[in-house]
Amino acid sequence: MSSFIKFALLGTFGECLALRLYTGRYCVPGLAPKMLMWGVNGVIIAMAFAVFTNGTGNLMQLLGIPGSSAPASLFERCLWAFSVSVTFNLVFSPVFMLFHKLTDTHIVHTGGRLGRFLSTPPAPARYFSEINWDIMWGFTFKKAIPFFLIPANTITFMLPPHLRILSAGIIGIGLGLILAAALHKAKLRNAVTA
Repeated sequence: MSSFIKFALLGTFGECLALRLYTGRYCVPGLAPKMLMWGVNGVIIAMAFAVFTNGTGNLMQLLGIPGSSAPASLFERCLWAFSVSVTFNLVFSPVFMLFHKLTDTHIVHTGGRLGRFLSTPPAPARYFSEINWDIMWGFTFKKAIPFFLIPANTITFMLPPHLRILSAGIIGIGLGLILAAALHKAKLRNAVTA
């Protein structure tokens, strides 16, 4: 429940902030379904954190990497946190980001109304064709994950477990602002070339 609330508030705040910076308005269209999906995303991320923190430690132990079971020194803690961040962001993040983009597209197609969002079956094949792959692949996967999310989540995994979801929510705000800037830049570039 805590993860749901933190992400519902922080994720929605991040979207409102990005919208304000690039359009001058705060009100995000489809606020209720967006808050719901941010909350669900928080629960998914909390579960993924549990899987990847334990799983990466087990994998490191199988590979004989020091500090995998109970990292004691600062070096071992940094190595463990970096290893968790790399596995989390290379395995989980691309799938999660696609899921998030598909749910955002479903919100748009249902007019931002919570009832329609919940009652209308999604059309993933159609939604996939509407994704801006220059941004998704060329920026999000190739730049944001390795150069922003992996270092930022390394810091997240250095934190005590009860602070990690809060940190992830704050990182989500930062990522949202970065992606909004990239999308804004792409729109400006397309407007100039048109």
